[in-house]
Amino acid sequence: MMTMWFKCLCAGLLVILMQFATAARAEDPSQWQWQDAERIVAFGDVHGAYPELVVLLQQAQVIDTDLRWQAGKTHLVSVGDLLDRGAQSRKVMDLMMRLQQESAVAGGAVHQVLGNHEIMNLTGDLRYVSVQEYASYLDLEDPVLRQTAIARFTTEAKDRGETFNQDLFDKHFPPGFFGHKAAFSPTGEYGAWLLQATPAVQVNDSLFTHGGLSPAVAEMGIGESISQSKVQLLRYIELWQQLTDAGLVRNETGFWERFELLGSSDNTAQLSAELEPVVEEFLSMEESLVSDGDSLAWYRGNAMCHPATESEAVEKVLASIGASRVVIAHTPTPMRRITTRMGGKVISIDTGMLASVYKGRPSALIVEADALSTIYAGEEGAFEPVDGSDRIAGQAVSDAELEDFLLTAEVIKQEKLSTGGTKPMRLTLEKDGVQLRVMYKNYDKVPDLLRRSVIERKDYQTDRYQHEVAAYKLDRILGLNRVPVSVIRTYKKKRGVFQYWIPNTISEGERREKELAITGECSVNDQYQLRFMYDILIYNVDRNLGNLLYDEDSWTLWFIDHSQAFAIGRNKYRERPKMYAKVDVHITPWMRRKLGALTQENLEEQLGTWLHPTQIREMLWRRDKLLDN
Repeated sequence: MMTMWFKCLCAGLLVILMQFATAARAEDPSQWQWQDAERIVAFGDVHGAYPELVVLLQQAQVIDTDLRWQAGKTHLVSVGDLLDRGAQSRKVMDLMMRLQQESAVAGGAVHQVLGNHEIMNLTGDLRYVSVQEYASYLDLEDPVLRQTAIARFTTEAKDRGETFNQDLFDKHFPPGFFGHKAAFSPTGEYGAWLLQATPAVQVNDSLFTHGGLSPAVAEMGIGESISQSKVQLLRYIELWQQLTDAGLVRNETGFWERFELLGSSDNTAQLSAELEPVVEEFLSMEESLVSDGDSLAWYRGNAMCHPATESEAVEKVLASIGASRVVIAHTPTPMRRITTRMGGKVISIDTGMLASVYKGRPSALIVEADALSTIYAGEEGAFEPVDGSDRIAGQAVSDAELEDFLLTAEVIKQEKLSTGGTKPMRLTLEKDGVQLRVMYKNYDKVPDLLRRSVIERKDYQTDRYQHEVAAYKLDRILGLNRVPVSVIRTYKKKRGVFQYWIPNTISEGERREKELAITGECSVNDQYQLRFMYDILIYNVDRNLGNLLYDEDSWTLWFIDHSQAFAIGRNKYRERPKMYAKVDVHITPWMRRKLGALTQENLEEQLGTWLHPTQIREMLWRRDKLLDN
């Protein structure tokens, strides 16, 4: 028999579904687009950090000392994840709900974007709700529900030949658990409020969404993505209600456990004709926009992956709605400062407000007229967003700082490497107590190459240590950031290349041998497209499984070993190395702009120390062939 809470849920669900479905229509931009806002203040990922949020909003002059709205026609945007992990998520939501009402009276607005944690709480994925957060919902908890659950837990333990364990029960259902479930039901105070929210909003020329804009979103269109996300969220809730009403599962069953239980043969074999399609549809939603990694609430590529591949989807979506930028949260920025990417088209504002977990700080992005600024709670003044486009995975300092280290640090250890015909060595450098390793080689097949007015045909393919530096510099010109920092330095009276030895990497050959899956956020196929383009451009004939490296934490792909690149003599050799003869190369608009900006003049100026003008001319010929494809 259903409890009173379930009956109330059923009574209000259809009304809410009808209202929400109307609001979700993609052709109704009034549900997610606003213009003529005088001022925008945006923040993300509060995660229950209530005191920090209050200080931030006061510093941004959004609320006064009594925590009342004082920002007039300002639009305040929460870019998702108000809750979970922290202890005071309920107080955060109470504040935002009240400010939403007060701002409307003053002519402003408060927009709540659905983050992945809002969606998780609405759909029963409660793995990040803290014990302290559950406790804040004790006043909403029906004692009958808790006693019923204890009785069932006791019976099940007895059936297994065990005794009831109160600590184990409280671990599964902490005090306040059932109050939390009620609060986030479609008829609960917070569930009903969050179901009115949307996974993206546009205010003036800024689009706000929690995760980011994936290729899937770009293909579907932002309006349709918003619509489908909301419709699927509601459909999930509706199906779950039908299944709990039928007694197939319990409402408190965990999110992932639901799919396991309903998909088991014992369950499906006993289904009625009426329930079978309900279960089948519910199981299909395991990979729906509710939890899909490419959805607006979950995607991380804009924050973590290469702009050469990410920018295509971002630019397509922004152009379709006349927006200049997308503001995202979800992924804490490496420097815990509000950061721009892709020339300001992406602004990442998750700076780890809940310091106890993310070791960050509260921050807000302010958009006023055409000016962008950032504020940080407790820091005086306003700051420009930090340019994060040059941050390189696995490299804690800037290129300039690392170059200086490689040029000036003392060599304290030397190791011979068994691989490579040019007898490379691994050196350990030390300076000011810091130790780093480098690869060193000094083989030069044609020492007088740059002094020649004409390169002879026999020198079509050279093997020179100087090419390592040329490859590094060209990589940075193109904005790839996939070749380690390399410098020329004299060691034991011989000039050679010192190349930063990237720590914690594994080669493609080792990965295959160990049968490791690539699990990073960034598509390995997209990274391989960058590799294809780059190797063809520099005519790299020596790419192999040993010189493709992955960062073991992020699975970022690195390119090393380019001493045999920059071949010349296209009459004898085709426009591509043999290994790439039949490879389809997709050149994104971002990459086309980078390639198109290369000229003989600017490359001779920047690479002329290491490459002959003929090598540069041949490279530009291959560039033209790539752009013609």
